[in-house]
Amino acid sequence: MSISYQFDLSHLDPNRTYTFHKRGRSYPIHRHTPATLAAAVGGSKRLQAAHHRITHYVKGVATSPSDGVVIQAVRTPVTVDGPKGPGTQTYNQLVTFAISIPGADDPLNDSEDLACALLFLHNNLANLSSQDDFTVPSYILDTCIRPNAGDLAQQLGELLLQGQSWISDPYAVMLSPTEHLLYPSPPSVDAFTKDPLLWREGNDPAIEKLLTARAAQPTDSGSQPGDWVYSQRMNIDALQPALSGSLGAALQAAKNAEQLEGVTWNTQDAVASTDYHATPSGALTPRAHATVADSTATDDDVTWTVTNLSPGSGLSVDASSLKVDMSKDVNPKYPAYAGQLTLDCTNHWLRHLSAYVQFLKYQGEGSSQTLVPIDLGASDTEVKVPDPSEPGHWIIENVNTKWPGDFCNVDDPIWSGMGFIEPDHTKKFLTWVSPTGTICGIPVPAAPTTLTIDYLPKEANVVRIMWGGLGRGPYDQDVCALGISFTAVFELALPMILLMYDAATVDSAALTESVWNHKGTMFNLAKTIVGVVMNTKLNAATMIQQDAEAIGKFLAESLLPDLLQTGCAYGVILLAQIAVGAVVESIPFLDIASLIFNGAITVAQLSQTIVEVVDSPFVFTTDIARTFALSLTMNPDETMHEFPPEAIGGTYQVSIAFSTNATPAVTTLQMPATTWNTPLHLDFSSLPAGGQIQVSVFMYSPTGWQAGQGQSDWVDAKGDGTGPNPSTRAVSVIVTNNAPPLDQFSVYQFTEKTILVDGSRQWLGTTSEPPATQPTATVATETDLTRLDGITISQSAGMLGYTYQTDASHFTVENVSLLQNPQSAYAAESGMVVKPALAYQRTGAYDGTGLNFYLDANPATNIGQEAHLRRLELVWTESGGSQPPNLNPDPSLSWGRFPFPMDRLAAFNDYVAGISFDANHSKIYVLKVPAAGQPNETAPKACMFAGPGTRIGLVSVPRAITFGMQGQIFVLEQGTCRVQAFDTSGNPLPCFDPTGSGTKQATMPLANATDQTVWLDVAVEPQGYLYVLSYEGLGRSPDDYHLDLYRPDGSFLARTDDFAAAAIAVDIIRDVYSLNYEQLQGSATPEPSVSLWVPPVKAYQGSILSITAPQLVLQETPQTILSVSTDDSTIIRLDGVTATLAQLKTGQTVTAFGAMGSSGVLFATQLFATS
Repeated sequence: MSISYQFDLSHLDPNRTYTFHKRGRSYPIHRHTPATLAAAVGGSKRLQAAHHRITHYVKGVATSPSDGVVIQAVRTPVTVDGPKGPGTQTYNQLVTFAISIPGADDPLNDSEDLACALLFLHNNLANLSSQDDFTVPSYILDTCIRPNAGDLAQQLGELLLQGQSWISDPYAVMLSPTEHLLYPSPPSVDAFTKDPLLWREGNDPAIEKLLTARAAQPTDSGSQPGDWVYSQRMNIDALQPALSGSLGAALQAAKNAEQLEGVTWNTQDAVASTDYHATPSGALTPRAHATVADSTATDDDVTWTVTNLSPGSGLSVDASSLKVDMSKDVNPKYPAYAGQLTLDCTNHWLRHLSAYVQFLKYQGEGSSQTLVPIDLGASDTEVKVPDPSEPGHWIIENVNTKWPGDFCNVDDPIWSGMGFIEPDHTKKFLTWVSPTGTICGIPVPAAPTTLTIDYLPKEANVVRIMWGGLGRGPYDQDVCALGISFTAVFELALPMILLMYDAATVDSAALTESVWNHKGTMFNLAKTIVGVVMNTKLNAATMIQQDAEAIGKFLAESLLPDLLQTGCAYGVILLAQIAVGAVVESIPFLDIASLIFNGAITVAQLSQTIVEVVDSPFVFTTDIARTFALSLTMNPDETMHEFPPEAIGGTYQVSIAFSTNATPAVTTLQMPATTWNTPLHLDFSSLPAGGQIQVSVFMYSPTGWQAGQGQSDWVDAKGDGTGPNPSTRAVSVIVTNNAPPLDQFSVYQFTEKTILVDGSRQWLGTTSEPPATQPTATVATETDLTRLDGITISQSAGMLGYTYQTDASHFTVENVSLLQNPQSAYAAESGMVVKPALAYQRTGAYDGTGLNFYLDANPATNIGQEAHLRRLELVWTESGGSQPPNLNPDPSLSWGRFPFPMDRLAAFNDYVAGISFDANHSKIYVLKVPAAGQPNETAPKACMFAGPGTRIGLVSVPRAITFGMQGQIFVLEQGTCRVQAFDTSGNPLPCFDPTGSGTKQATMPLANATDQTVWLDVAVEPQGYLYVLSYEGLGRSPDDYHLDLYRPDGSFLARTDDFAAAAIAVDIIRDVYSLNYEQLQGSATPEPSVSLWVPPVKAYQGSILSITAPQLVLQETPQTILSVSTDDSTIIRLDGVTATLAQLKTGQTVTAFGAMGSSGVLFATQLFATS
């Protein structure tokens, strides 16, 4: 079978001779006559449209079913200089070329085909796979390249019209005789003799297979024995702009095509963090998370771990494969070294890497601690050793007399003389790492590369693997040279040679076996390559400057010709596999491809199009460090003595930052389902040692709001050397609780309530609110709760106190812990016949000296109807928690007296205030507490303020009283449906402005008030938000009860329905405790339950539209835009790391928490962004 092609050579001399070259054969090109042109065009629309440009044709080009993807080129013979003098040699100069894909050939070769062919030469686009009828190369050419080649095709056309050429005239790249390029098949005995490697490997079956297959291959080439080798260069200056745009678009299309996953692109999941085997104590278990493997401890009880787990520039390291056996390689001759380390890695990108090892040890302590490399000695020290073949004689060997693991010490001649690739005595060569997958569709090894390091220095703290190759940034010639050069050979040179010949006829399995997997071939190749590189042909300055011209010249003029010498096994094997002419003719294409690969696109376009190899760093590292264990203790808030109530049922996250480049430790665990104050413990068994660490703890509500946080100081990443486990470091972190933001969405959620289990009061986490309502029986019995009075809170001591009535003549005073175990502080006094009252300081001393009071109205110990304050000793200790108080204090010691029993009592600093429900006593009673208790008879009396009435300064049917954190007294009035503020002297205190008029007033009108509203209680949190509890009508149904929330200015904010309770207390972070009508089941006498309610924090999520500090705009939904305001107190994190507003960018997703203002602006307290 044969095929014909048409050409547009109208810009060239019509009288010259042109030949068509394809698959190692050449065909004469003919000039069209009108008759031949008409016959050629025929019914082809493509040819008809271009018939005025078609000038030449070729016919009879052989095809066969075994054809593969190949370059087809038009050449013209020119006279060049040769070894015999000027003008004595003929060179087939390249004119134009195209890519031929069987079944998809274009009958016309013009500037568009040339543009496509140039782009196809990029190694991220070139593909020779014949699978599924060449589906992949056809897709790349037709879908990724051709639609984006227009700019380049147009520029090529304009160059031709201007009389310019897209390619230079020929220039010599190799002046030495080229007989080595015309090997007989198989190579002669002389070739084996001249090549020590081939002589030693002469009977290798893999190489023999290639050599014997050479005879049937075409040998046509334009070179004669002794000829110089020539190349041509692309006119990059003229084509740069168009080439940049077209190539960038084609690469982007190929990198975004899902059909090409694993062909032109692949991904490796990043490992941002790992849990390092974090294990919590108790029943709390971690959620699923990335884990890390560490080596098993051996004789020296030392384990090791990979510190950076995220794939680096296409290289992934299998941390689970790490094995360190310190019992191996123990040699008395080398007491400072022992052990063997193995680790698997996989190179996913189309480039080779050279792997070196460096051992490091720590110097200094604390923040001044640094890693310094260990000098391993020279690799090529000459030593005299006995000649085993001739007793009494000595021979010279090049070995490393210091580090026994150096490859120069291995008993294998292949290593001889390789010390020159290790000019730095701290960096030792390990191996090369080939890519996995395919190169231009040619299979290469898919198995990971296993690194083996023998004889670890016992003083080493870190084993650093250094991976070097083609890239950008800081250049390390010691590490990069081999990786770059192997990439040039296998990923740049080889594809061009295969394109010139025909990959379909290449025995890829044999080529893989004899090159990639063949130690002798690769090391012989390494000798040749490094000899070129180290001779400054490719030096550090060239690489740092990314000098595309210098790199291209290096590949085309120096490296490839040297590789084809008889002394290089790669050249012999390649020539045995591929036609000699294809190798010679590929040199200009290698020159062109190197420019396209290295210099045709800008750095910005590299980022845009994701050309990984060129845009990756020259050197990246993997550190393997000794490990230590961390024992973390998380302690609750020092003021509240408990972890954030808002985090009940949520999660907590522990993260560990390393001053080294170790992968951060992050683990997320479930919070308990009820209040928790017992310290949480977490053990990390295998953290990378060295440098310093800092531990951070974050606790989150079920909606993701950060309810608390804590952080340790930076500490040394090593065992603290104390206690029973000296290799373990103990770190403690105190979690500080956050107050949730409040806005119109702050509808409180029921979280837990007290229950009785086997006589012990416990918290029960539940979402079912207590259904019981106020007692409706007209006759009190001993089995009913007749009346519930106030509830008070001591945040410092972690206690709740409350009073209630069980029948017409019996009252009870009760105290429980508000922490994890309510029973721990349980105390009760019952059987009282006169109503008592309790008033705890919300904050204050918790050593028993705080001003917390019980109002004793017992007529047996008091004078008349007076009620005396008895101080209660509320105690909390770090070891024992909340202690049960004595609720029957000394009746002879008074801290002040009221004229009669109070229905509600409140305390703040050294003031206690009370009210009575009696209509005859519509007054406020305020007592300044003395410095010490006194006898009843001399105790100070409370002052009376206000009086019955509706004007400002008077009170009408007071129902509740509380103190603000600034000493304000707030009174809830039934008769006027308002809250009125006073100072401790009874003066009205203007502090409200509910309408925003700018004029403050002392009263706050209550919202939602009707003539059926019964006001029950009022409470205030530290910032001034007020809580008002009420019910409607008779209060017989839970949905009659409401908790209303007001802003500090007195304006209404939010309502929580179904809040069936009689009294409330608010802690310092806005959690509400309620005294319920519900009775504890199992109690011998009626006893109310206590509930915890927390404000949920609404999450606002969207993408950032704009940022104008201190504000940003979020697109919540296609129809909703949200303005967000921040300030210095706003917590901002980006991808889990503390950040600033300036670090956020448009398009990022943000979850915002905060308070929604009346203007619709969210005042953010927390912003969590992901990039």
